[in-house]
Amino acid sequence: MTITPTLLRAVALFWPLLLGLLLWIWRQPQPRLVIGILLAALWNGVTLLGLHLLAQHFGWWRFAAEGGLFLGIPLDLYFGWVALWSIVPALIFAPLSYNRGDTDGSTGPQSMGQSFPPLAFYRRQLVQQSLNLALLLLLMLGIDLVTMPHLAPVLELGQYWGMGEGLGILGCLLPAQLLAFWTARNDHLLVRSGMLILLFGAIFLLCLPTIIFAWTADSWYTLWQRPLWVTSIWVQLFMIPSIVGVSAVGEFAQRGKGTPLPFDPPTRLVSSGIYAYIANPMQLAMVLLLFGLSLLLQSRWLALAAAVALIYSIGLAYWSERGDLETRFGRDWGRYRQAVANWWPRWRPWHPSLLGRDALPADQLYLAMSCEPCSELAIWFAKQEPVGLELHPAETFPGVLPTRITYRHGADGTVESGVAAFARGLEHLHLGWALVGMTLRLPLLCQFAQLLADAVGATPRQLQRNILQTEHCASAAKLPKPNE
Repeated sequence: MTITPTLLRAVALFWPLLLGLLLWIWRQPQPRLVIGILLAALWNGVTLLGLHLLAQHFGWWRFAAEGGLFLGIPLDLYFGWVALWSIVPALIFAPLSYNRGDTDGSTGPQSMGQSFPPLAFYRRQLVQQSLNLALLLLLMLGIDLVTMPHLAPVLELGQYWGMGEGLGILGCLLPAQLLAFWTARNDHLLVRSGMLILLFGAIFLLCLPTIIFAWTADSWYTLWQRPLWVTSIWVQLFMIPSIVGVSAVGEFAQRGKGTPLPFDPPTRLVSSGIYAYIANPMQLAMVLLLFGLSLLLQSRWLALAAAVALIYSIGLAYWSERGDLETRFGRDWGRYRQAVANWWPRWRPWHPSLLGRDALPADQLYLAMSCEPCSELAIWFAKQEPVGLELHPAETFPGVLPTRITYRHGADGTVESGVAAFARGLEHLHLGWALVGMTLRLPLLCQFAQLLADAVGATPRQLQRNILQTEHCASAAKLPKPNE
């Protein structure tokens, strides 16, 4: 029997879907795993398109097909590929790596009947999960190595197609499955948040314009027709809303212990960082980026997409979010929204400590009075009249002495030091300094800035108590004396 290209494409689409359906019926995934599978599919949907473009460029493979194409890839093979690398492995790997009772987000200790299980438990769990994941990757690699040569004549493999396959396993399949598993387990919140930033940034700023350009006369080539200095200015302008959006997602994870996704929202009302200035920073950032990209690429259709996003955010999204937030946070949410607008930022921040008698405590910035640069920095902060921030000599820190610059969040007691603490302090001054602080706290940039600070002698050092010197410097800086 001769297998026609049409039959081959149909089989490539339906057999992963059928296999996924059978596994779904067997495993009966819990809600968090279902959302994890959806995120894995989105991740693969974006990254597999990028992998296909790289394969075309380097000659790893090409598709010899007609009809139903997008960027040269048959849509049926594309959707089958996404299903094979998202639904199937997630339903195999995730249930093998945790007990059925743990799919609600618990991580296993409760199932042992212990509040704090031994470290060996976590080590065994990590080893077992790593082995399961390695076996899964080998299984999926074997399936591809067997099936891809049999997709001819629809798929024509190049001499080095194995390089593309390896890149796909490491850049598409592996991160997608980690994202699905961590979402199901409610683990690695900061890493997941970073992956969500990359995922949805790519969807809205790369995939959406590409889809629009595929059906219109607009094109990415408009970028190459502009002088390089013009494009560089636009890129620098894009950094402002990008920093706002990334900082907002980070604040959700760090302070709220949640993500921007509706199924995994923050468990605490987030009013710190960029949220002290504006209540809707993520949607504002995305709308500004889309509008800016439409101007850069001279695309009316992309501008229309930005307008639709704005209307959706102002209308349906706001109505849904407002009801949810009022239900979960009640009076605290109402007070916050009375002071902070959705779309127009404040110049000076708002802080819950401003509410009066039943307010949350102010945040604290501890600066060493026994360190001359730190004491001068304390004087400078005091002159700026920070909002919701108390300045204290670091030598008076309760308990074990901190480093020379330490920031403590009043609501939950979390502590940051060094450059991160300095950046947090800037966020209490005004919007201009807050943007500088949010930039300094960006992942990798914060660590790099700390390395530079360490190189010039600003290493976070443990303090020694010197009460007389502390009293003198605190008085000069108009800071509270020890034990006040």
